[in-house]
Amino acid sequence: MPARILPIAILLGSLCLAVAGCVNLGASASPATRFYVLESAVAASPPPPVADAAEIVTIGVQSVEIPAYLDRPQLVTRVTGNTLQINEFDRWAEPLGEAIGRVIAENLHALTEALPGYRLASSPARNAALRLTVKVLRFEADEAGRVTLKAAWRVSAADDGVSLLERIGTHTLTATSDRPGEVVRSMSLALAALSEELMLALADVTPR
Repeated sequence: MPARILPIAILLGSLCLAVAGCVNLGASASPATRFYVLESAVAASPPPPVADAAEIVTIGVQSVEIPAYLDRPQLVTRVTGNTLQINEFDRWAEPLGEAIGRVIAENLHALTEALPGYRLASSPARNAALRLTVKVLRFEADEAGRVTLKAAWRVSAADDGVSLLERIGTHTLTATSDRPGEVVRSMSLALAALSEELMLALADVTPR
């Protein structure tokens, strides 16, 4: 190829690559990322009779632990017994462990408002007579939208840390569809069921 034709060929080749790159970028544009939050789903109840301040037992949510496979921004779907799908464009708007703790605290606040003798402490470290720790063992939906929440929880005395009650509970709900928004709604309902289980158990627990 003559020397003076070579630069023209190189220029044409570069232009073709640039055009092809523009076309590919447009064709492979990523879908928009959607963000979700868990929320309290406990039904409001009428206020209880006023209890004597000296008889009120305070409870605080001390900690919530989640499995490493759930400790990520993306929603997780269980495809089979040991196969998971990470949904890259469906994400939590806050860390999942913090969200679970926040919702359980909101649920307990609503539930204790209807239960004489119990109140949610403003600070578990200072004001709570009973402290609640939750270890989530499983919390995700399958491809059909069936949510499974399995959690081990413990209630201990604030003064000496002695365990007063320990249980493992499983709650399952099926979303109205497999759409992420409906799945997250069912996850909130599962947390409401766990919170109600906690309050029923607490009725038989008194501080040491």
